[in-house]
Amino acid sequence: MVPTTFPDEALIRFGARHAVKYAGIKEDICLDDFEADPAYRRHVLDTLGVPEQQQAGALVVVRTPPSEALYHQHGNDLFPALLQKLNDTAGITVIVLPRYESQVAPLRQAYPRLILPQEPLDGLKLVHSADLVISAGGSMNREAAALGTPVCTIFAGPLPAVDRHLVEAGKLRVIDSLQAIEALAVSARKPASNGIERNQVPMQQLLALIDEVGVDA
Repeated sequence: MVPTTFPDEALIRFGARHAVKYAGIKEDICLDDFEADPAYRRHVLDTLGVPEQQQAGALVVVRTPPSEALYHQHGNDLFPALLQKLNDTAGITVIVLPRYESQVAPLRQAYPRLILPQEPLDGLKLVHSADLVISAGGSMNREAAALGTPVCTIFAGPLPAVDRHLVEAGKLRVIDSLQAIEALAVSARKPASNGIERNQVPMQQLLALIDEVGVDA
């Protein structure tokens, strides 16, 4: 079972002989029961020691490249330039979420104004609370798009079909050049919200398809 945007030729290449397709994206289904917490943003910023006067500025959440993943067999020359831009931008709070322990010390040394949490955070609540999410991977970008948070991808490889669909739908922006980094503008803080504009069609359709094909849910 895959989204309608997943190309048939890719399914064949991956060995699938038959596929049932549903509207939307996988994250619409994974986050179907997500409950927003308008107090989480303040809680996180207080916990991380962000001064109250700085909390009035925008909150940016950044995810590092999946440099050890099999699908990421290439470097990402733009990512350091992005971090430098964010490090030099006044009036914002930037939380960087490293993927590997080996990324932590170099990031702290090179970009002292960026925050690297020492304790785990609730990723989905953090993404929903942010004013902007930027990831060099994929999952967090799609989660942000599903939760209605402005999001940019700085993934260095070819964009997957689902990401291309989100770009065409205006739910995902691409950072693919130094010019795009220089032009990056962080919007003002968005108001706290108790909910999201949930796309309920994917879950409803998927449950119908499961019932139709006789899969034990």
